[in-house]
Amino acid sequence: MRTLNRKTCFVVSIMAVCLLAAPAMAQVFTDPVGFVKVDVYRDGLTMISVPLEAADKRLNDGENPPAPGSIGEMVAENLKGGPSGGESDEIFKWDATLQRYKAAFLVEFPGTTFDGTWFDPDAAAVSDMTFSAGEAMWIDRKSAGEPTETITFLGWVPMEGTRSVTFLKGLSMFGYPFPVTVAINDTNLNEPPITGGPSSGEADTVYAWDPVNGRYDAAFLVDFAGSPFHGKWFDPDANDLSAITFDPGSAAWFDRYPDNPATWLVPRPY
Repeated sequence: MRTLNRKTCFVVSIMAVCLLAAPAMAQVFTDPVGFVKVDVYRDGLTMISVPLEAADKRLNDGENPPAPGSIGEMVAENLKGGPSGGESDEIFKWDATLQRYKAAFLVEFPGTTFDGTWFDPDAAAVSDMTFSAGEAMWIDRKSAGEPTETITFLGWVPMEGTRSVTFLKGLSMFGYPFPVTVAINDTNLNEPPITGGPSSGEADTVYAWDPVNGRYDAAFLVDFAGSPFHGKWFDPDANDLSAITFDPGSAAWFDRYPDNPATWLVPRPY
């Protein structure tokens, strides 16, 4: 994947709380916390994922606008609202079970009940979307202004020893479930039940969106004994190993070839 003009900043701090207890003092540590900045491009689509566990995973938390620390408030940073989806910045979340999108747009309509909220036009109500770390979305930024705007994600760094990502038959949107930069061929996304094949039409395939050039970079997992690319993710356009890289806040499509779902168990890289 071509390197995106993505301004990413990641700071981790560990907070210790000292508790008095007889006969000695004990220390209790919380999970590390930090922030990641992700650029969203103007006049088009940017695919991103949530890199950290937010204090509140909801787009709407019952407050207008959503309170600080919620996904809704963080995503709304530097985006523009309007009275309708055609006039405001929008979010699209893919439902892998139904193989369709759910949409929400940022409302800016002073004096109305929904001003400052994320609104679901299909339900004619505030959106019930939630986003955990590793879940992905499209942002359709229609507003004028700077060529890129920044979303700052705040939250807890995932510290599980292993995190899981499930891919259903067909398309799933996903992000690498830990906030690190890693090349696709340096991950374990080549182990069963991920399924390879001799060509892109017979193997699991990843598509990473390049917002600068408005195109996808594709890679499929090779399962072809005797091939120098056996067990690797291969770029058919470059006729070489894939250069797709997962960054904190980046996202991609996974096209599951077999009928059965696959659960990717990702070991913590730090």
